Amino acid sequence: MMPRSWRELLGTSTDLDFLRARLDRESGDEVLARELAQLQKLISKRCKRLRRDALELGRRFYAEPSKAFAKRISIFAGKRT
Repeated sequence: MMPRSWRELLGTSTDLDFLRARLDRESGDEVLARELAQLQKLISKRCKRLRRDALELGRRFYAEPSKAFAKRISIFAGKRT
């Protein structure tokens, strides 16, 4: 399942950063060294993509001027009451 929200993008990235840090502590195991290096490389690539996607989503969200955003939101809030 692909993350769809900004929160999910950043949350997944944070989870992968945590996993990468945990794997760093296991790097002393010679038997797993090659596999760990490959996994860390994949994690790094995925984190970069997630952060890029989150940044793009944030740019789109904040592209609208604040006054226009406030007006649009107030319209939605007015319809709910």
